[in-house]
Amino acid sequence: MTAILVILLAALGAVHAAWGAGGRWPARNEAELVGLVIGRTRNGKMAPAAACFAVAGCLFAAAGLAATVSPVSPAWQRAAYFGAAGVFLLRGLAGFIGPLWRNAAGTPFFRLNRRFYSPLCLILAALFIAKGVLENVR
Repeated sequence: MTAILVILLAALGAVHAAWGAGGRWPARNEAELVGLVIGRTRNGKMAPAAACFAVAGCLFAAAGLAATVSPVSPAWQRAAYFGAAGVFLLRGLAGFIGPLWRNAAGTPFFRLNRRFYSPLCLILAALFIAKGVLENVR
């Protein structure tokens, strides 16, 4: 379970870092990428590189927490671990609250968010919680 969680988080971190570096996968161009991963922006541009790198850093940090937290970890590390679980849980649930995403209505992101992105966040939260419970991390 730990390996799956770490691999998923690291892969997501790598994709966000690639976007920060100017990558456009899985799209062919910036406008298509915006439609797939953001929905709409005021200027039609992808999020700033700094924002992509910040998200990538958070995902890599979450992967590190998932890989290293244990019942003997310091309290701050255990708190950060369950904080990460909470962030993924909230992001996953938020995907199903329509008014939060009304600006993205009609974009590929709107559909993908409900079908893939939000469920993935819920799965990540469940993996964090299950690992914490199974390994008795409190």
